Amino acid sequence: MADGHAQERITVSSLAFRDLPAGPAELREELPLVATVLRVIPGPQGRGEFWCARLERPVKYRIGDAFDTTRCQAEFLGNDSAGPFLWIQVIVVSAHHPGQRIQPGITTGMQVDVAYVVDLTLGQDSALDPAKVDYAGIAIVDDQPGLLAVRAGLIDRVQSLVSALKELSGQELDDYAPQPLGPNAVQGDKVYAITSADLRYYDGSDDTGQGWRSTTDPDELLYWIADDLARHAAWGWTQRTPSAARMDQHLLRDLLWIPQWLLLLTALDPRWAQRTRLSILG
Repeated sequence: MADGHAQERITVSSLAFRDLPAGPAELREELPLVATVLRVIPGPQGRGEFWCARLERPVKYRIGDAFDTTRCQAEFLGNDSAGPFLWIQVIVVSAHHPGQRIQPGITTGMQVDVAYVVDLTLGQDSALDPAKVDYAGIAIVDDQPGLLAVRAGLIDRVQSLVSALKELSGQELDDYAPQPLGPNAVQGDKVYAITSADLRYYDGSDDTGQGWRSTTDPDELLYWIADDLARHAAWGWTQRTPSAARMDQHLLRDLLWIPQWLLLLTALDPRWAQRTRLSILG
């Protein structure tokens, strides 16, 4: 990064932590978690950009017996059945990938390195002192905490939708159902993404990645997912019928598959069924 970045005006007021691909269980168990940005400082050599932020609630840092307790303020040390720990209230965050910066509007689903501040006198320093922090792991953050509530609500609605279709169709759909886009997603997965600008769905049908659809309407996203799952469940049911082995494929489609597909959608929301019916009729 170029010199001087850390001297710029703070334009991101908070960071929302929603996933932890690598890091301690104690931090992962607290997610989602919001941290208020306190200031931005350069690295030890005056380069780089390190964001100091206060967690909305402290987390336990399992320090172990070998930890030098003179590095921290004694009032934040503790001990429980799992052993000694240090309450962490402030963290330091920086972009994980070279060339990236934490910026408003684009810090969505961004990977960042997280370090625990073990010595709070760092707040008096003009640059990062590595001796006052301990590396914690890699997190996924958004610069708009409101996305956490939107994301959590939509994930719950998608899960409820999948559960309802499983019960209605009598089929296991977990392997076919889309997952929220995250660091563990692989090419070809059915995924949906929640960004600061829109909602996106990828049905896994196009290996080139052109199968993405986007909307700003959560109900539209749910319809895409419901339609895809209902079509899949209806085809599975059709293939298990005695007629499947001997009926003409066109008749199978018109008399069994499509009616079952529309039936499942009608049970979820008649408006969805009407929309798909019109789409099928062309």
